[in-house]
Amino acid sequence: MLVRLSGLLEQIEGGSAVIATADGCAREVLVPAYLAALLSGKAGAGVGPEGLVGRVVRLHVVEYLESVNQGTSFTPRVLGFGSARERGFFELLTSVKGLGNRRALRALAAEPGMIARAIVERDTRVLQKLPEIGPKLAETIVHELKSKAEVFVGLRGMVEVVDEADARGGMREPAGVFAAGALIERIEMKAGVGGEAGAGEVEGRANGVERSAVGKTRKRSAGAGDAEGGGDKAPARSAAAAVVAPPPVHETVRVLISLGEQPLEAERMVARAVDRAASEGRLVEVASASALLAASYAAR
Repeated sequence: MLVRLSGLLEQIEGGSAVIATADGCAREVLVPAYLAALLSGKAGAGVGPEGLVGRVVRLHVVEYLESVNQGTSFTPRVLGFGSARERGFFELLTSVKGLGNRRALRALAAEPGMIARAIVERDTRVLQKLPEIGPKLAETIVHELKSKAEVFVGLRGMVEVVDEADARGGMREPAGVFAAGALIERIEMKAGVGGEAGAGEVEGRANGVERSAVGKTRKRSAGAGDAEGGGDKAPARSAAAAVVAPPPVHETVRVLISLGEQPLEAERMVARAVDRAASEGRLVEVASASALLAASYAAR
């Protein structure tokens, strides 16, 4: 059984990717919408207008036979995911009665971590915004998976790019991290949390990167402390911000794009939602991705 596939990404169209492997074959791999956006560069992954077309990528796959013509014949299918954990979340979804392979794949319009959070928080409204998920199925998913989905909360889509000089090695690049940095920093500044070291560090660790802005704000905070008496006493607002994570801007923008919004409009929707919450002193109410998603639609 095929479980992993490495090869040259020749094209990505809709939810179908063509991977050319070293044995001279080219295979069609069906991918979820959020991964298609990463591969094509439409999710702001910072990889150029062509996305990852022309690069060697590694996908973790599910291979199965799809019944056609009421079972009179079968067509082999390969479904691809950016990591083994993403594939594991897909397999968890297919354990729900009524969610077959193709239906579950279409439902993955948002990143696994976002869907998992909605399941754990029993937010059926978010689930119903996904393709193929109606009210009854959303309730079933929550009922059957609420105790199993927690390990997938926060799981982001990523693309594994393989160094052509060493196809057995591989360099993992979480797609979208680098492009999201400026947007997150800009909206954090609107929210009044981006200028504090604590909040910046929380977001930096969450994305696996240390932004230079974090270092700058750390220096500013240290300077302010010295001015007040040798650095022993930090401003009260800094102490509070150090324990408040900024809104999940990056994840929410990606979900909106996966649900059909244009990238620029998705950014504007989230910016308006955060700006409104900050001006009304309700930032704590948009601390989760599902809450920020709902607020973004409300602020449209």
